[in-house]
Amino acid sequence: MEPTPETTVAVCAAHEGAAATGTCARCGDNVCPACLDPDAALPDHCESCRGRVGGALLPWEQRGGRWAHRWMATLGPLIARPRRTLEGARARSWRAGLSFAATCGAVQGTLTMILVGCGLGCLSLIGDSSDIERAGRGRWSVEGMVLFTVFCPILTAAWQVATVSLRALCVHLPVALSGRGAGFGVSVAGCGYTSFVYLGALVLSLSSAVPILGSLLYLGGWLGLEIWAASLQTTMVRTQHGLTGGRAILAGWMPFLALTALSLLCCVGVFAYLFTRDYGAAG
Repeated sequence: MEPTPETTVAVCAAHEGAAATGTCARCGDNVCPACLDPDAALPDHCESCRGRVGGALLPWEQRGGRWAHRWMATLGPLIARPRRTLEGARARSWRAGLSFAATCGAVQGTLTMILVGCGLGCLSLIGDSSDIERAGRGRWSVEGMVLFTVFCPILTAAWQVATVSLRALCVHLPVALSGRGAGFGVSVAGCGYTSFVYLGALVLSLSSAVPILGSLLYLGGWLGLEIWAASLQTTMVRTQHGLTGGRAILAGWMPFLALTALSLLCCVGVFAYLFTRDYGAAG
């Protein structure tokens, strides 16, 4: 006799013959009480996922201690061994991920403020206001450069939060379409922690001042940062959402692909505008 919906019982994916009482919060497989450990750091994960993700909290999400110590304790392992750190910890709070990204942006903006402030101070001592305006390549007044320098930490932190949110949207779209994985907050938290790679933008800004090769170094450096970020986002999707293979790669690289597509569209639009303006006027 064919089983009816009323008589069909879900079976545990790990223990043959055991009735499932729920699903794993990470991989979505059916689980029975033997799969779960109420005393573990991840009580709603199956045994396999607990081993893959790990139950450790990142220092940034731990309570106690000064924020600067927790930030450095999180940043150091992410720089030294990023994949191992992402695989051995869980991104629990999207607020923590965004605040970590904002802190990275504020630190980057503060360092930029110090460098630009020192440069403006030296120019004011040895030159006049015209020298400062020439340093701004004619697009910035003295007052505008001073205001930008003062508010640089706040602006950079806000920009970091905005870009992390957009990247999380791009990453989570393939995750949502797959019908598996955790919620959007996990994508936000993961992208927040992987945003540390953009601290290298300060070094790239300095490299752009190199004569002749400065522009090539800057563009090549940004391409390297984007590739690194995409690789870490793939690791985050695989460990935090449970996606594997092409789905994890697509989700991790989606921000890079979207940014590349947008850049190409902008280039096509500018070319079309210039072509229409020049040849349309000539016609």
